[in-house]
Amino acid sequence: MNQILKHRAKFLLQQSPSAVLQQMVARAWCLITSKLLGLARFRFGRILLHMMAIVGDRCVGFHLAGILRELAEISQAAITPLLSLQARTRAAQINH
Repeated sequence: MNQILKHRAKFLLQQSPSAVLQQMVARAWCLITSKLLGLARFRFGRILLHMMAIVGDRCVGFHLAGILRELAEISQAAITPLLSLQARTRAAQINH
């Protein structure tokens, strides 16, 4: 590992500062993008991304609509099992 780090440091010292900065920015951007894409896999992550985007681009209406859509899906996912449980309970009461 030390050999790799030494080689990398030597390589970076041979580069111009602007080239090194460009590489650092590109790597940071890739890291941030991959983390944001990871958040987008989950409903609460998408809500968080919409909130962050409101601050960034100020398209409040668009992002609020996205947040409401995600909240509707969350509530639907929570209500559906309760409705089926309620239906089974009613069916059991009728049969007895």
